[in-house]
Amino acid sequence: MKRLLTWLGFPETKTIPASLSHDQGVKTLKIFAQVREPSRDFARLHQDLAKQIAVVARKVSWEPQV
Repeated sequence: MKRLLTWLGFPETKTIPASLSHDQGVKTLKIFAQVREPSRDFARLHQDLAKQIAVVARKVSWEPQV
């Protein structure tokens, strides 16, 4: 829940971490995936979620799996 509150609801930018480890990024995106479908009934929240997914994706150093 804390992770959702950190990222969603149009938080102040100072609450958003400057960078995320791979594990933190994966955990955050998994939580976002769980709330994606239920958020469809709330347009602003759903839009914010989509925006924050992109932000998380940019803050993590991703490596291809072999």
